[in-house]
Amino acid sequence: MSTMNSETPDQESNTTTTHSFDDSDTRADEMREQLETWVEYLADLTDGARASEQFRQWLDLQLSSTTTRRGTRCW
Repeated sequence: MSTMNSETPDQESNTTTTHSFDDSDTRADEMREQLETWVEYLADLTDGARASEQFRQWLDLQLSSTTTRRGTRCW
């Protein structure tokens, strides 16, 4: 048997998700499907963070701190 653990924050509280996979012919497919689900969840959280005003303010601050002495961006 194989077990995968992940911590997935929830808007109200932190939760831990545990999945067990039996040693069977479908184990690889079940693991792949679960990983795809977690990746989709992470992508959704990332999209939400990119859209947030707080992240945009933080990013603006980071970009302003990368200015070189000549006034051009380091990127």
